[in-house]
Amino acid sequence: MVGAYVRRGLVAGLLAGVLSGLVAFGVGEPALSQAVALEEQPDSPAGPSRTVQRLALVPGYALVGLAIGALFGVGAAWAQGRVAGDGWIRSLKLGGVCFGALAFLPALRYPPNPPGAEGGGDVGTSTGLYLVLGLAGLLLAAAAWSGVRQLAAAGVSRAIRQTVVGITILVAAGAMLALLPGRGGADGLPAELVWRFRLASLASQSTFYGGLGVIFGLLSVRQERIAAAVATP
Repeated sequence: MVGAYVRRGLVAGLLAGVLSGLVAFGVGEPALSQAVALEEQPDSPAGPSRTVQRLALVPGYALVGLAIGALFGVGAAWAQGRVAGDGWIRSLKLGGVCFGALAFLPALRYPPNPPGAEGGGDVGTSTGLYLVLGLAGLLLAAAAWSGVRQLAAAGVSRAIRQTVVGITILVAAGAMLALLPGRGGADGLPAELVWRFRLASLASQSTFYGGLGVIFGLLSVRQERIAAAVATP
């Protein structure tokens, strides 16, 4: 049972990774190349590293997509029977949660900086805090799901329970963003370049998690139709 979801997640993750890699190449690569050019010394020799990075961009995203897709499949298997909706709706819900928790929320506190930006603080520490905030976002989503179920079991109306849980999510997310240490500004590069780089990064992640949810959902719909056809005498 779980294996079928994982295989579906691998396919969806691979395709979503390729799509997000293409977006990163087309949208983010120009800003990245400009940042690298500003960072390098005028008399430094041009090496093949940038060419290798460009060639490895889409395959790298595809490999990361495989790993995340497998985890997405496990999450989709867990959501079966626990999250309302059919395979398509559950997949979209799970994709939205992953984007909000793993991409959007951490980016509010630790937005990505291009090479050459003096963000202040240690890069490794910022990366660790970024991952911590993403994990906290997933735990917050799980707590919200549990809270909605408990309020529904207690007979609270849908409007009230969704309002209460929504406000709680906003307060908890705001507290996490306020309590975690910042990284500092992105000095050393033009503000417009930093802004384009961050938008490109967000576009790539939006493409990945959106594509992951949509592709996995389409595969789920196909599987449900096959199962229904087999079950029909």
